[in-house]
Amino acid sequence: MNKIRSHNMPYKQGQNAMGFFITAYEDYIAARQLLINELLIQGCILANTSIEKYFKGMKAILGEEIPRHHDITVRKFKNTLKNKFGSIYQVINFEFIEFLAKCYQLRYFDEIENNYSIAIIRAKTLAELDFIVKHIENSFSFREPGKEAAENRFTLEKNEKNPKLWDFNHILHGIDKQHYIEKPDKVYEFRKLHNGQIMQVHYVTDQIKDDGKFIYEAIKPKAEDPKSFTLCFTPYGQNN
Repeated sequence: MNKIRSHNMPYKQGQNAMGFFITAYEDYIAARQLLINELLIQGCILANTSIEKYFKGMKAILGEEIPRHHDITVRKFKNTLKNKFGSIYQVINFEFIEFLAKCYQLRYFDEIENNYSIAIIRAKTLAELDFIVKHIENSFSFREPGKEAAENRFTLEKNEKNPKLWDFNHILHGIDKQHYIEKPDKVYEFRKLHNGQIMQVHYVTDQIKDDGKFIYEAIKPKAEDPKSFTLCFTPYGQNN
């Protein structure tokens, strides 16, 4: 079976799994606030740690060995999702997972390899993060033997319309995803050149598409002139 409908765990194992889910949700809420307020690197780094903890929480539920690293792209996570949590596996955009893992490298610029580049699009990133977390949170509940399952914080804060969860959340507001994404929005591009020099560009564009794509080559050197560069999108106003 791909879906575990009920799974009994020893108390300590259950507490460990629940702890991962609690801190994953807290990191998610923090990531949302950072992304909304245009702290895009920091928001994506916390989004990575949120998804990492959700993945580790699922492995804890099964009693599987939990990787002691932060790479959310590893096969151990993907196999657990595919074999045990198929309904979640089927809705995950794994290019987004790869994107978050790549963003996580931005914690320390000096450790990034030369020719690394990335582009972060605010609303597109937020929309995908909200989508994944909604599916994960709606798929699990925890309860002690003989007790009713308690509502998780996601459900409580959704019902209470907590602004930290509701602000700019197209799912909860019932806003069409394409309309939410395909409007002028903030983009951050980063590249570490072959000589180690760092280049960063912030701009607004109206060229974003709801195409599921998250991996772009940012600040791309032009073949005819390596000292000139091409952005992923045309900045707003320059194509009019």
